Amino acid sequence: MSRLIYAVSMTALLVMSNAKAQDADAYQRYLRTGQIVLPQAPQAPQPTFDQLSNNLATYQGRPLDDAIDNFGPPAAQQVIAEHRVYIWAEHSTQEIPVPGIAITDGTVGDQPFSATTYGGGGTASMTAHCKLTMEVDDRQIVKRVWYDGNMAGCSQFMTPAVESSAQAPAEPARPTFAEVVKQQEATNGSKPLDEATLDSLYKQVRSQEAPYVYAAYRNNKASSEAELASMDSAYSQFKTGYLKHHPAFVSTTQSLNRDTVSQPTQAEQKFNQALTVGNLEQADDMLASLSEPAPGDAAQSAPSGRLTSAWLDRAEQQLASGDRIGAMQSLDKARKLAPNQPRVLDLTARLQGSP
Repeated sequence: MSRLIYAVSMTALLVMSNAKAQDADAYQRYLRTGQIVLPQAPQAPQPTFDQLSNNLATYQGRPLDDAIDNFGPPAAQQVIAEHRVYIWAEHSTQEIPVPGIAITDGTVGDQPFSATTYGGGGTASMTAHCKLTMEVDDRQIVKRVWYDGNMAGCSQFMTPAVESSAQAPAEPARPTFAEVVKQQEATNGSKPLDEATLDSLYKQVRSQEAPYVYAAYRNNKASSEAELASMDSAYSQFKTGYLKHHPAFVSTTQSLNRDTVSQPTQAEQKFNQALTVGNLEQADDMLASLSEPAPGDAAQSAPSGRLTSAWLDRAEQQLASGDRIGAMQSLDKARKLAPNQPRVLDLTARLQGSP
């Protein structure tokens, strides 16, 4: 028994000596309580729910794509009583190490003591879970954000929204088609270009322009193809004028760009902006303010075709998410613009045939 007491006493004194050398506070705690407390390494600050709430609040008023860029695609999309929400979910179980605790009680002479030591232990299961929900408006702009879960699961959603202008690289300047034609004329002895050369040049310019069109419409295939069709119509007009009226036509024509041969008016710019951000109601209201197209003018009718495609895209999305009423309303908007459009007829038949 005396040997055991002696061994325990020496162990306690050794630990006390180390604690005193490493951490005076730990040694003082031992003198007061008789417990051996090993000094702990400093830990990095842990995220808090206040920080999480503040960071998520930065997404309000921002495009949903900002959240998708930071958190990846959402796990689900729901429409509940005309409220459109997107949901991210995290649920996992992890094994984390936990220390083992040993408590030794005894006496040294006639003085009782109690020693607590920490050593290697086992593991414990920890569940990380979080559900992040964002409600958006018709333009896919975030209206509300809320979450439910523990910090282990929600910590992956700590990234705040960043202004798109700070992330997006500046778009390099690209020559207009008219400028490309003038450059080619300069290498051709200032002679007019024939139709085959014009077509070849336009094919090159179109292939270079297409990636920017798809990027502007966030890779929405229908809207991007409608925009490129508008560009094709603009080129057709350019070529006709060039071949008939060169060289005066080339010197006075404005740049052939992604919309029409002429620079877009203020009304056209606002219409394009509303269409790009998904505010179809505003684009619908503004369509009447655009210049009336001349009979058979395909380029001027392009805004109507783009808006029709956008309404049909929304109807397809609403139908896929179970919002049948919303899909019918969007289809009705498209039908008023282009009643005989093949996609309009196809979607009408699908809605009439589905329960």
